[in-house]
Amino acid sequence: MATQKNTIDRTMKKIKKLAKKSGLPMQAIGERMGYPKASARQSVWQFLQTRNPSFLVVVRFAKAMGVSVEELV
Repeated sequence: MATQKNTIDRTMKKIKKLAKKSGLPMQAIGERMGYPKASARQSVWQFLQTRNPSFLVVVRFAKAMGVSVEELV
Protein backbone atom coordinates (compact mmCIF):
# COMPACT_ATOMS: atom_id res chain seq x y z
CA MET A 1 0.00 0.00 0.00
CA ALA A 2 1.43 3.36 -1.02
CA THR A 3 1.90 5.96 1.62
CA GLN A 4 0.75 9.54 1.14
CA LYS A 5 4.38 10.67 0.78
CA ASN A 6 5.01 8.11 -1.98
CA THR A 7 1.87 9.21 -3.81
CA ILE A 8 2.89 12.87 -3.60
CA ASP A 9 6.45 12.06 -4.74
CA ARG A 10 5.11 10.06 -7.70
CA THR A 11 2.65 12.82 -8.60
CA MET A 12 5.34 15.52 -8.51
CA LYS A 13 7.61 13.38 -10.71
CA LYS A 14 4.81 13.09 -13.28
CA ILE A 15 4.13 16.83 -13.09
CA LYS A 16 7.79 17.73 -13.60
CA LYS A 17 8.11 15.28 -16.48
CA LEU A 18 4.99 16.65 -18.18
CA ALA A 19 6.13 20.25 -17.73
CA LYS A 20 9.50 19.45 -19.31
CA LYS A 21 8.01 17.31 -22.09
CA SER A 22 5.59 20.10 -23.04
CA GLY A 23 8.48 22.32 -24.07
CA LEU A 24 6.58 25.30 -22.72
CA PRO A 25 8.46 27.92 -20.71
CA MET A 26 7.42 28.24 -17.07
CA GLN A 27 5.98 31.67 -17.88
CA ALA A 28 3.53 30.15 -20.37
CA ILE A 29 2.56 27.31 -18.03
CA GLY A 30 1.96 29.82 -15.24
CA GLU A 31 -0.22 32.00 -17.40
CA ARG A 32 -2.22 28.96 -18.49
CA MET A 33 -2.65 28.13 -14.79
CA GLY A 34 -4.18 31.57 -14.26
CA TYR A 35 -1.30 33.35 -12.55
CA PRO A 36 -0.71 37.03 -13.37
CA LYS A 37 2.05 37.65 -15.93
CA ALA A 38 4.21 39.32 -13.28
CA SER A 39 4.34 36.22 -11.09
CA ALA A 40 3.57 33.33 -13.46
CA ARG A 41 7.12 32.02 -13.93
CA GLN A 42 8.01 32.27 -10.24
CA SER A 43 4.72 30.65 -9.17
CA VAL A 44 5.30 27.63 -11.42
CA TRP A 45 8.92 27.34 -10.30
CA GLN A 46 7.79 27.27 -6.66
CA PHE A 47 5.08 24.72 -7.47
CA LEU A 48 7.61 22.44 -9.18
CA GLN A 49 9.90 22.63 -6.13
CA THR A 50 7.27 21.85 -3.51
CA ARG A 51 7.08 18.54 -1.72
CA ASN A 52 3.49 19.06 -0.61
CA PRO A 53 1.44 20.65 -3.40
CA SER A 54 -2.04 21.96 -2.83
CA PHE A 55 -4.68 19.90 -4.63
CA LEU A 56 -6.10 23.07 -6.17
CA VAL A 57 -2.74 23.90 -7.76
CA VAL A 58 -2.43 20.34 -9.11
CA VAL A 59 -5.90 20.75 -10.65
CA ARG A 60 -4.88 24.09 -12.21
CA PHE A 61 -1.71 22.50 -13.61
CA ALA A 62 -3.64 19.55 -15.06
CA LYS A 63 -6.11 21.91 -16.76
CA ALA A 64 -3.29 24.08 -18.12
CA MET A 65 -1.57 21.02 -19.60
CA GLY A 66 -4.76 19.47 -20.98
CA VAL A 67 -4.65 16.31 -18.87
CA SER A 68 -6.87 14.88 -16.16
CA VAL A 69 -5.86 14.97 -12.51
CA GLU A 70 -6.16 11.18 -12.53
CA GLU A 71 -3.30 11.00 -15.04
CA LEU A 72 -1.07 12.79 -12.54
CA VAL A 73 -1.90 10.84 -9.39
